[in-house]
Amino acid sequence: MTHGDFATLAVRYLLVMLFFPFSALDKLLNFRGAVGQAREIAPAGLAVLLIVAGLSIEILMPIFILTGIADRAAALIMAGYCMVTALLWKHGLGPAMRDESLRLLEIRNWLRSEVLPRAQ
Repeated sequence: MTHGDFATLAVRYLLVMLFFPFSALDKLLNFRGAVGQAREIAPAGLAVLLIVAGLSIEILMPIFILTGIADRAAALIMAGYCMVTALLWKHGLGPAMRDESLRLLEIRNWLRSEVLPRAQ
């Protein structure tokens, strides 16, 4: 194993450690709480579907990235997942991003009012 291979594996492992054990484990151990949070933007049935989809992404994509199976596609899916969850659930991204936060809130509100109701 070369130094480059080791560095690649280490970075992949750190990415896995960022998502896999903590966020996914929290959803598994506190599924009702996660569904409750998802109900902020969706009705009960869709909220459960969102949590199961998120849980699947949080478990499978880091494993794909770590093993090198479709790692670029998995990384793209993870990046999209992070962006969507930030837009839908993160409130107040800090005073340094006040203008950007307002734009993100407008996008989040549009997603909640226009896109998600049509998906039901």
